[in-house]
Amino acid sequence: MADSSGSLKQLVKLAIQLKASDIHLDSGRPSAFRINNKIEFHGSVIKAAVLKNSLLDLLGNERWAYLVQNKSIDCSENISGVRCRINIFFTYRGVGASIRILSSHVPSLASLNLHPVFKTISDFDRGLVLVCGPTGSGKSTTIAALINQINHSKQMNVITIENPIEYIFQPNLSLIRQREIGISVKDFPSGVRDALREDPDMMLVGEIRDEETARATLNAAETGHLVFTTIHSASVVEAISRLSATFTEDFQSFAFAQLADCLKAVVCQRLVVHPKFKIRVPVCEVLIPNSATRSLLLAGNLKSLPDHLMTNRDGGCLTFDWYQQWLDGLASLEPLPKTVRNEPVNEVESPDRETWSLATKDLKREHVEPKSNEGYEIDGDADDLNSIIADLEGN
Repeated sequence: MADSSGSLKQLVKLAIQLKASDIHLDSGRPSAFRINNKIEFHGSVIKAAVLKNSLLDLLGNERWAYLVQNKSIDCSENISGVRCRINIFFTYRGVGASIRILSSHVPSLASLNLHPVFKTISDFDRGLVLVCGPTGSGKSTTIAALINQINHSKQMNVITIENPIEYIFQPNLSLIRQREIGISVKDFPSGVRDALREDPDMMLVGEIRDEETARATLNAAETGHLVFTTIHSASVVEAISRLSATFTEDFQSFAFAQLADCLKAVVCQRLVVHPKFKIRVPVCEVLIPNSATRSLLLAGNLKSLPDHLMTNRDGGCLTFDWYQQWLDGLASLEPLPKTVRNEPVNEVESPDRETWSLATKDLKREHVEPKSNEGYEIDGDADDLNSIIADLEGN
């Protein structure tokens, strides 16, 4: 195949046509697309050499060397004018890749059918906001909508630290600077420390996975900044528990004291198909701490938080059941923009999230602005399925 990178471009174009959320490529297997939350295989097997050359063209020599050494790499790229989040890895069959198709359209709170409490959360001026949920629950999309709300309502200096950058924000009332792990910043802890020297009002720390990131995040929130971050969990109580568990035992009491001081909201969300409206929507559990919550946190008493949540509806707290009742009571739900898919999003997990050094040429990132009311701008027309698959197979 003369232009191996062209195969990836055509596959992304095809994924948009098929309304697929993900593309999965493995040596010795057919191309797979996730469509309506189901995997569909198309064509014959992909030759290992063809796939390797395609991914090598995409990464370049320096990042390929990182992949070979670490066996996995995360990155974000514009392919055919479409922003993609990519994880490349090795299996016993050889090199493989999972490609998430991202939207160029930044969602609003209304377009995601989120409860009015999210507007309240976006109005906070300081403190920590945890957005949590299982893999594929739409955490990144909800945070994008919150930042979008801030961008259109407040004059703030917003700094995001992401791995990788998913949504590109254009400044409106706020100044927004986006930094990506491995490209413009070494890692989350150093990114937070750097951001604190840059006069921030609000920060996004993409994810908390370790104690150093947790400490840096809590310190930023405790010193008067508004900080959003995510953590994997199935409930708001589990989110707080998992956050505290990142700290060593001798530091946990101090961490709970910090949480009691700076925690402003915890949101846990799931994506479900609404039985009446037949579209996929977030259903959320929301904790807005009050003085009683802070007393429980100071004591490290997480066992009492579920009962506290049930008795604090007037304070803005919501259980999953209450949130579902609110959705059921709506006359209609806002149809999601075509750029925000209704099928669930399965986030690409990487067992290794270390950073890599990039040459100057690798720092360039093409950004294609979406047309009015368009979520994607695709370069040219996609070929038919058979020709695309044949190209990938090296025929």
